[in-house]
Amino acid sequence: LDGYIVSSQNDVKGIHSYSQLYRNGIIEAVAGRLIREEKKTIPSGVFEHNIIQYIKHYLNILNILEITPPIFIFATLYKAKNFEMALPPKYIDWEKTPIDRDFLTLPETLIENYESDVPSCLKNCFDALWNACGFERSLNYDENGVWVGKF
Repeated sequence: LDGYIVSSQNDVKGIHSYSQLYRNGIIEAVAGRLIREEKKTIPSGVFEHNIIQYIKHYLNILNILEITPPIFIFATLYKAKNFEMALPPKYIDWEKTPIDRDFLTLPETLIENYESDVPSCLKNCFDALWNACGFERSLNYDENGVWVGKF
């Protein structure tokens, strides 16, 4: 009725991710395995890389469907309270702050056209996530704001 939906599940825990394309062009995507629930950590580089790849994939679908930009992306982490940003061992001494809320709603991201550089567009969103974990900015961007995905 609402559109097209696909889901992924395992036999033990049920559905862990789904994507739904609504008839009006909205895509709702839930990925339940992007964070490490048992360790209460967000694998910084892997997390950002996966989000970037998912967004590129969904933008390709919207382009094929001839949905006219701009496109807005809204990201929320659910049950995020007490999660911390995971860092490589060389940063073991860096002080980390756990997220202080269950629903972490990140700033919206504007994609003006299909040629937009997705990592650059997502920088403010990722910076806000890192801010919630006690950091000034995402360490996966260099000093010029280019995503380098070093973690």
